[in-house]
Amino acid sequence: MALRVVVWVQGDLYLVDPAGSQARSQEASHSVSTPEELAVELRVLLSQGKRGSSKSVLFVTDSQLLLPALEEVPPADGKLAAKLLAKRVEKAKLINEAFSLGIQPIVQPGDKAPPRRYLVTVGPLAWMKQLDALVTETGHILVGVLPLAVGLRPQLKQVSSPAGQPFLMVLGIEKALYQVVGRSDGTILFYRSLSMAGGGTVDSLQREVRRTLLFAEQKLNLKIPLILLSQELEALQAGMELGEGVGVQIMGRGITGPGVGASLARFSPSSLENVLPREIALRERTRRWRMALNLGLVGMIAFTVAWVATKSVEHYSLIARCLKEEGFRRAEQVSVERLQNELREYFRDADGVRVVEEEIQVPVAELILRGLPEFLPGGLALNRCQIVLDDKAAGGSPSQPIYLVRLEGRTRNQNEAVLPLVAKLRENLEKKPWEIMADAASGEARAGPEVAAELKGPGRFYFYGHTR
Repeated sequence: MALRVVVWVQGDLYLVDPAGSQARSQEASHSVSTPEELAVELRVLLSQGKRGSSKSVLFVTDSQLLLPALEEVPPADGKLAAKLLAKRVEKAKLINEAFSLGIQPIVQPGDKAPPRRYLVTVGPLAWMKQLDALVTETGHILVGVLPLAVGLRPQLKQVSSPAGQPFLMVLGIEKALYQVVGRSDGTILFYRSLSMAGGGTVDSLQREVRRTLLFAEQKLNLKIPLILLSQELEALQAGMELGEGVGVQIMGRGITGPGVGASLARFSPSSLENVLPREIALRERTRRWRMALNLGLVGMIAFTVAWVATKSVEHYSLIARCLKEEGFRRAEQVSVERLQNELREYFRDADGVRVVEEEIQVPVAELILRGLPEFLPGGLALNRCQIVLDDKAAGGSPSQPIYLVRLEGRTRNQNEAVLPLVAKLRENLEKKPWEIMADAASGEARAGPEVAAELKGPGRFYFYGHTR
């Protein structure tokens, strides 16, 4: 965005507003000679003047408040070079108060970066802060303070001379005799401003030009072979007495104060040539960056919150769906268990039916009772026969028609041996169709059903078993 440029040249104060390819300017109603008068007129000019599209203000002046100096430091980059130059300026005591610097590196053709020599512009920090406060009062933002020479760089680049050859350009800018030592690549080596408000004589102006040449030769170690004069200073050419090897040429008409301001409408506040401290010059850019970062941060936070909220909704939705499915699963599990119980009941009933059917087809009790004469040895007399269904086996899974058989009695002859007869009885019962297995019998010592003591006496027998 183009800047509103305030130009203060030898008492004349202008406000230049960019307007597309052209610029319009306004001049203060009174001459300005001191910082106090500047404050009054600048406040009026910024407050009542026509406003452009920008609120950023660049201040350009040839005032001696800004002092040029050529300094040399060890090769260094960026901030380190600025610190070294500040130390050199402080040691040289160019100004006896807090100051701020604008620097322009001077690179000779063929030199390697970083440069060693710099053109330094020194300005009092207190005055620039007062200027900033004044501009802020009018609703504007001060973004830069420059010497007038920076606005003459386009004129330097128009000169046809070798790139590394210095020359002296002498211009009449409003009421100022402005002298710039520079090169055709736009490098500014030194500058001076002299008031012509009193109508200085040709001799006095020529003397100032010769002083500049002498200063460049003695202090800057520069031999100036060419002097360029603007048309309005053409009278200085005659009788200049510059010595051998110094030529004089007449260039076009000089530039006006508003013209200088128009050439700086696109000046970057971050330039090293800006004398205004960077924390003041770039505060608006810093504010915008902070706002952008804050907006970005807010956007990130909003995105994060939205993302977390979305994931939370998905999480709780998934939990609800899982709980619902778990409820369905439990309901299905209950249904399966109920069906399993019903199936077990069915199989139990089916086993009961099977047992009944088997009992109907082959009645075990009847089979045993009818077969007593066949399997009971003749030497044994049966006193008791008990046939009962085994509840444990019948109630198992699957249900089985197993019967417990208890046979008790005595021998027919008192002196006859019991054990051979019991062994024969056992052998007969294990055969088909009875298939009765012994659990306990007379003469056996293994554990089994409890037997009454009288059944173990002489001439007595017992046989306890079960069907297969």
